[in-house]
Amino acid sequence: AYERRLLQTPDGGTLALDVVVVTPDEKKTVQSQEKEDFVLLLSGLGGGSNDAYVRCMADRAARQRGRRVAVLNMRGCADSPVTSPRFFSAYRGSVDDVRLAVDVLRSEYVATR
Repeated sequence: AYERRLLQTPDGGTLALDVVVVTPDEKKTVQSQEKEDFVLLLSGLGGGSNDAYVRCMADRAARQRGRRVAVLNMRGCADSPVTSPRFFSAYRGSVDDVRLAVDVLRSEYVATR
């Protein structure tokens, strides 16, 4: 299961950051649910966190490898709201959206070293 965070971009867009939720029983295998390293998954073109291959990779990283995992759903993908004229584009894409998600993970989830 995921916990969805909606991230607002500077140009008014919205990104959906889905963080894998690990149950209390599963926490035994996950090192720490507070502040630790994250795996950030980016789905394929137009896909999202509910695609079977993304769920499989997220599950494997979280439950088998003990990592915290998040999936970034690009603008307009995976039922994320469309709040700006700009959509996700692999051709004319920008790393700004990914950078925003990484900044949120670093500031709110990942321990500083």
